[in-house]
Amino acid sequence: MKHLAAVLAAAAAVALAPSAHAQTSGSLGLGVGVVKPKDIDSTVWFTGTLRLPLSANLALEPEIGYWKKTAEEGAAKASLEDLHFGGSALLVFPSERVEIFVGGGAGAHRLKGKLGVFGVGIDRTETKLGLHILGGIDIRASDSLTVFGAARWERIRLGDEDDGDDDLDTTKFYGGLRFRL
Repeated sequence: MKHLAAVLAAAAAVALAPSAHAQTSGSLGLGVGVVKPKDIDSTVWFTGTLRLPLSANLALEPEIGYWKKTAEEGAAKASLEDLHFGGSALLVFPSERVEIFVGGGAGAHRLKGKLGVFGVGIDRTETKLGLHILGGIDIRASDSLTVFGAARWERIRLGDEDDGDDDLDTTKFYGGLRFRL
């Protein structure tokens, strides 16, 4: 057991150790893509991130994201919007011009729902916890500019039951630019 603990400690030290290829400064990412919430038509998703490298292979990435979907049927109108503040821990696999990343994280989702019929409606706003996994690729265009693409799956906890039936699952595909700070 002591041997396993020593191996794990050594692996963590290597992963966290700075290297010659490690980006010493962070980057600001701006992206846009499509989000497909469960049982709702897809819509546009906007995101902003701040990537903070801890080592050559590990980064933290605080983020903000937003999407809104509105639907109308006759005199009825419904909308749902999600303003998300969260973060991810990323494993980064760098090379000369390309970086592949995978990770996961959590965030707070400010969900605002509206339902109206003939101009009379109800609004409800709640903040819920969401968990996500993601992966993507960064392609360096210059020393200060990177183009990225990513895919993400997210589960937002809506109900109190543990069966997950009331949760909101979303799938996101997006891309954008990352500017070195």
